[in-house]
Amino acid sequence: CLARALSGIGQGILFIGVQSYILDVASPERKTRGAAIIVYGFQGGMITGMAIGSLLVTHIGQESLFNVAACVAFVMAVYTLIVVPGKRMSATTVQEPPPSFRLMARDLSAVFRDLEFMRTMLLVGVPTKAVLTGVVIFALPLLLSSGGFRQEDIGQVLMIYAACVLVSSGYISGFVDRTKRTDDVLLVGSFLSAIALIAIGVFGPSGAALASGGNAQMAIIAIILAVALLGLAHGLVNAPVVTHVASTFTARKNGAATVTATYRFLERIGHVAGPVVVGQLMATGIATGKSIAWIGVAILIMAALFALKPRQKFHESEVSGS
Repeated sequence: CLARALSGIGQGILFIGVQSYILDVASPERKTRGAAIIVYGFQGGMITGMAIGSLLVTHIGQESLFNVAACVAFVMAVYTLIVVPGKRMSATTVQEPPPSFRLMARDLSAVFRDLEFMRTMLLVGVPTKAVLTGVVIFALPLLLSSGGFRQEDIGQVLMIYAACVLVSSGYISGFVDRTKRTDDVLLVGSFLSAIALIAIGVFGPSGAALASGGNAQMAIIAIILAVALLGLAHGLVNAPVVTHVASTFTARKNGAATVTATYRFLERIGHVAGPVVVGQLMATGIATGKSIAWIGVAILIMAALFALKPRQKFHESEVSGS
């Protein structure tokens, strides 16, 4: 448990550090492409990690595999010290106060008063992360296993999800930087995510399609396509949501790096809530496929609420607040 806790702390520090560095050095016209670099790294690591790890563990064992991972982390730290350029401080640069719980409380208080930040976090960011951990990582492997999928096949399905996230992020980041239409992109991503989840629930081994005598082969193809659609949908959210949060009134007032770091911190609520919600649904006797479908309905409702936000009124409140 201690080792897992230290690993989580290190990953969190690394994630926030990379994000702050990229947002700091990227020009305003390339913010979304900068955020997409993080998505590429995360999803690319997921794909290669699962593939390489599954191959090595059969040859060198679990303990040796963790030793190899530790060596990779050490090499990464040395690479960062040698290659990554430091941030140059000019004579006019204002020194920020050192981080403290008081500053963190101040940042949290500021974002909680920003309606656009809270709208984005509660209706898009947290649900997307909950789907990632609760459905993609937790429920989907259980659903596929109950349908007779082998472990290696389940891994390939998850790799399809990660690959589609990469493809979608690559195309959408440039579009968002050119048009600044983050609201529309996040809305489309949320709706597609809901459709994909409902499709997985309907065509899954415990879904209505097979229960009514549907073709099993077609159901498998439908599940794979739905997982691919879910990956494409999440690719529309992962990078643009950072740009959207970085353009809020609080970000312009307190700094984009501070607000996006606070967002990433609060976004982890979804990481924790996802498996808890799915587990509770399954504990009540609801089949895994139906649980995923109901989560899709919830995402659909949240997407509709996100679309109903009166944008003009918010912009006016920003101007008056400044």
